[in-house]
Amino acid sequence: AAREGAPIALSFLNHAPFPVKLYFAHRGGQQTEMATLPSNGQALTFDTQDAHAWAAKSFSGITLLELAPGTRRSSQTVDIYECDLNSATRRLPSGGR
Repeated sequence: AAREGAPIALSFLNHAPFPVKLYFAHRGGQQTEMATLPSNGQALTFDTQDAHAWAAKSFSGITLLELAPGTRRSSQTVDIYECDLNSATRRLPSGGR
């Protein structure tokens, strides 16, 4: 059986110059849109569990960040940056701090 995880306060901080959509990722791969995070330093905090996965995407559907389930502190901030679309291989920033 999968562990439920410990409760945490997970904050997302958007450094991108555009708003992003935040998604909760279910174990089966489906994603549920949870919120739109405004641009330029805005933040949102969710009460969730450290065993939960999350993703941040642009309005056009480009994945900017994937946050895998794992043990985290009781409070964590995840930084979201604009990804580099100009290079031959798109690089996704790791995000967590």
